[in-house]
Amino acid sequence: MTKLRRSFTDEFKREAVALLASSGRPLMQIAEELGIQPSMLRRWRTAVGVPAGASRRPDTQATPPQAGGPGDQSAEIARLRREVERLRMERDILKTVAERCSACGRRNWLKYLRQPRERPSVFGGR
Repeated sequence: MTKLRRSFTDEFKREAVALLASSGRPLMQIAEELGIQPSMLRRWRTAVGVPAGASRRPDTQATPPQAGGPGDQSAEIARLRREVERLRMERDILKTVAERCSACGRRNWLKYLRQPRERPSVFGGR
């Protein structure tokens, strides 16, 4: 029995790569959350031209505000806007994944993504 190949839109691919670049989380974790193979996400990243080390963004981490001046407030506002944009992107990607999972009849998709996968033993029955 043959499996049908899944196809993904260019928008989905770009959003997945942007999530990888902005979230600071490991590629393996993001690929698992999206329900795709890590190699596929790596290929998309290469095609877009995002370098492999760009998945770490220290400027999105919460930093305590410094003694307040107008420049400090504008920097804080800019940081918060970047963070809001990143969170919106993550939400949109998760919505897309939810729609795809519901279209194929999978219920409790988030529970499904979080449950550990059984891996076959290389050594037989151990």
